[in-house]
Amino acid sequence: MYGRLCAAALAIMSISFGSMEASAKTYKWVDEQGNVHYTQTPPPSGAQKSKQLKVQTERVVKVSKRGKRLFCGNRSLPTSRRKGRASTEIANLQQNIPDWRADIDRVKERRNEFVKRNAGRLRRASTKSRMDQFNQKIAETRCAIGWAENRLAELDGEKGEIVKYHQELEKTYAQVQRRKVDMCGADERTGIVKVDAKLRAYRNCVRPYDRELKKVKRKMKTAKRDVDLINQ
Repeated sequence: MYGRLCAAALAIMSISFGSMEASAKTYKWVDEQGNVHYTQTPPPSGAQKSKQLKVQTERVVKVSKRGKRLFCGNRSLPTSRRKGRASTEIANLQQNIPDWRADIDRVKERRNEFVKRNAGRLRRASTKSRMDQFNQKIAETRCAIGWAENRLAELDGEKGEIVKYHQELEKTYAQVQRRKVDMCGADERTGIVKVDAKLRAYRNCVRPYDRELKKVKRKMKTAKRDVDLINQ
């Protein structure tokens, strides 16, 4: 109905899992009022005391394939559709991306709070292990966002076809309506209508058009639902 995806849509499955590290700095400093702050940006010049803490660096995780499923680290990615409408997959991906970004913000907040509480114990194995869990969670979620954005780009053509299909159905419905009036005329009688030869002839004339209109209208309802899904 909406066309077929090209074979390149599955190319991402060939990407192997990997990780690398990038610099992540946390600063501890005291302001003029004696308040202690922990930030990831350098302290202001007026800070009484400042110290750059050695915080475990962040990771970058790539997509990997295990069997028929895709993963970002230990995070399982949503299964791409095999059959059915593309609109559902597009809608889910469009919802997942902001949800996953919010997840990253929440994990970062928890990580920053953990650093504040354990500023003097960052070298301990247990503390490093906990920091590693935070960083891995963030890296896996970033990986999932990147995968989802790529998948949406692959589905962009089908997204256009969904809108186009609904527009074509609307045009078809209008055309059938015009043909019905052109061929059968318009029955403008109201109230109690006497069944006569003229009415029977009119009903026989419009019957095939009404069947076609009913069929097109049913398709329009499904197509409109698909359009609403991808535009929400």
